[in-house]
Amino acid sequence: LQGDTLSARAWTFIPAWSDLPGSISGGITGTGASEVLMVASPAGSGGEPLIFRLSPGEYLIEDLTAGRYTISCFVDWNGNETWNPGEPYGAWPGVVEVLPGSDTPEVDVQVVP
Repeated sequence: LQGDTLSARAWTFIPAWSDLPGSISGGITGTGASEVLMVASPAGSGGEPLIFRLSPGEYLIEDLTAGRYTISCFVDWNGNETWNPGEPYGAWPGVVEVLPGSDTPEVDVQVVP
């Protein structure tokens, strides 16, 4: 903002975020396993990764706290909820932004051997 008509005014801008959760959706391909684990890790802000058990194909994860996440997916052959070398793995190439009250679609992940 600029101009001489603003000289008597003060402006304060406060970033506002909502407490509404958001969601992500997409498809998981590339594996014949009946179940995969998807991990949504908060990007750049710390926090614990969220783990979801999903079937390959179309998926919807609801009630995610709004924010930015990295998304990965793997077949957990040994059941320890941690990716280990040799387990098929895939990741979304970049950061997914989950907006409050809306769905972030087309977060497609291909799991490769």
